[in-house]
Amino acid sequence: MQSNLEKLDSNFVCLEIRLEPKEVDDALGEAYLRVVKKAKVPGFRPGKTPRAVLEAHYGKEILYEDAMDILVAESYHDALHEHDLSPIDRPDLQIIEPLAQGNPFVFKANLQVLPEVVLGQYTGVKAEKLTVNISDEDVTHRLAALREQHAELVLSDKEELSAGDFAVVDFDGYADGEPFKGGSAKGYTIQTASEGYLPGFSEGLLGMRTGETREITITLPADYPAGELAGKEAKFQVTVREIKQKELPDLDDEFAKSLGANSFGELTEQVRQSMVASGENEADKAYAESIVEKIVAGAQVEIPAMLADRQVEQRYQTLIKNLAYQGLTIDKYLTEVGKAEEELREEIRPRAEGEVRTDLVLEAVRKAEKIEATDEEIERRVSELAAVSRQKDVSAFRRELERSGRLGTMIDNLAREKTVKFLVEKAIIDMAD
Repeated sequence: MQSNLEKLDSNFVCLEIRLEPKEVDDALGEAYLRVVKKAKVPGFRPGKTPRAVLEAHYGKEILYEDAMDILVAESYHDALHEHDLSPIDRPDLQIIEPLAQGNPFVFKANLQVLPEVVLGQYTGVKAEKLTVNISDEDVTHRLAALREQHAELVLSDKEELSAGDFAVVDFDGYADGEPFKGGSAKGYTIQTASEGYLPGFSEGLLGMRTGETREITITLPADYPAGELAGKEAKFQVTVREIKQKELPDLDDEFAKSLGANSFGELTEQVRQSMVASGENEADKAYAESIVEKIVAGAQVEIPAMLADRQVEQRYQTLIKNLAYQGLTIDKYLTEVGKAEEELREEIRPRAEGEVRTDLVLEAVRKAEKIEATDEEIERRVSELAAVSRQKDVSAFRRELERSGRLGTMIDNLAREKTVKFLVEKAIIDMAD
C-alpha cells in the first residue's frame, strides 16, 4: 500500500491510497471466503462451491464489492495511522482506478481532521491554590446538620397544628367537581406552613386538630403535571389523623455510637477530617481547572464548526433528559423560559465551543508528551467499573465494553486524566488564603 497526503483548505485533507495487484488479489480471496458461505450454486453445498465455479456462475464481479470493502477499510485505517490523522467525520471516497483482478486499485479519501493546535506554555504554569481552613464553627454546623438528618418524628400531645408541626393526613381533591389523578392520599405526612405537596395546601392545615376534617381550597400551579388542570381551582377534603413533632437526638456519645464512632469527641474529629478531605479535594479540583484554563487560553486553535455543532447537540440532548427526570418536556421548558429552540442552542454554544477547545488543547498536550494509558491502568479501571456495576466476570464485562464502544471512550478518559495530572505536576503553586 502507498498513500500520499495533500492538505486542502482549513483542516481538510485528501488521502490518495494505492493498493498493488497482489493486495487486490488477496482481498478477492478473502471476499470469496465470505461470499461462498451464502452463495447458492446447483450441485454444490453452501460454502463448498469452488471459486472458479462461483465466478463462472455469477461473474467475477460478485467478489468485487466485498473485496473493495476489505481494501478500503484496512488501507484507510493504515493511512490514518501513517500520517497521524484524526478524522472528525466520515471520508468522502472517490475511486480513481477501479478494482479489477490483476490490476492496482486506487482511491481518494477527502476528510476533515482535527485542527492543528499551536500550544503556548503548558509546563511551569503558575496558578493559585486555595488553602483549606475548617473552623470549629464549620464543624458545629456540620454536626447540627447530622443531627437534623437523624431526627425522628414522634407523636405530639399538642391540641392543634401550628407552623413547623408535622401532620399525618388523609385527603381527597376535586377540580371542576371531579376527583383528579394525584389529588388523593391516605396517611400522607406533611409539614405545616412549608413548601410541600402544593402551594397553599400546608398553610391550610394550621389550627386543625386531630380527627378534624376541613375543606382547603387552592389554585393548582401553572406547572402542575396534568397540564389541563394547571391554574384551576381545587378543593380538598382533609382529615388530620395525627400531629407529630420533630425530635432531635442529643449530641452525645450515644449519638456518636449510632454513627459508628466510639465517642462524641471521636465523631467530632471524624467530621473535621472529612470536611478537610472534602475541602482539599475541591481545592485540588479548582487548582487543576485553573491550570487547564490558562493553558487553553495560551493556545491557538480554530474550532471546526462540526465539532462545535456536535457538542451543542450533546448538551441539548442532555438537557432534554434532565428535564424528563423532572417530568418536563423540552417544549414546555421553552415555553416557560420564553425562548425558541435555536435561541437556546445559541446560548449553549459558547460553553460548548469552550469544551471543544479544551479537548483539542489537552489532546495536543497528550500527543506532544506521548501520554498513553498503560495496559495495567486499563485493566485496573475495567475492574473498578465492573465492581461498581456489580459484574463478577471482569473478562465478560470488558468484552461488553469493547462491543458497545465504551472501552475506547474509557481509555481516552484515562489518557486525559493522566494529561491533566501531568500538567498539575509541572505547574507552580501560588498559595492563597
